[in-house]
Amino acid sequence: MVKVTEKVEKGKELSRTERLKERHFSLISNPELSIERARYATESYKETEGEPEIIRRAKAIKNVIAKISVNIWPDELIVGSYNGKEFGGAFYPDANIPTSGINGCI
Repeated sequence: MVKVTEKVEKGKELSRTERLKERHFSLISNPELSIERARYATESYKETEGEPEIIRRAKAIKNVIAKISVNIWPDELIVGSYNGKEFGGAFYPDANIPTSGINGCI
């Protein structure tokens, strides 16, 4: 984590937006991939084998929402991220499941 207040030249403090901008550009060179969502979705799919696919998908989403980390980074006014990292991507194994035609559902 980055310190909330960072000082520059002769004790001048950076504004919140300056700190956010500085942190963003320091993180952009080192993006991270989160497998947290994939872990919880896979866990649910293993537990629900044999159930209808639409139910399995709903339970997987419920499991992800119940267990995924919620991070609040310094200086944020709108919080949260889709991958649990400050800058990076996420792996969505459940996103490739067809949304129509599952066991006759439309």
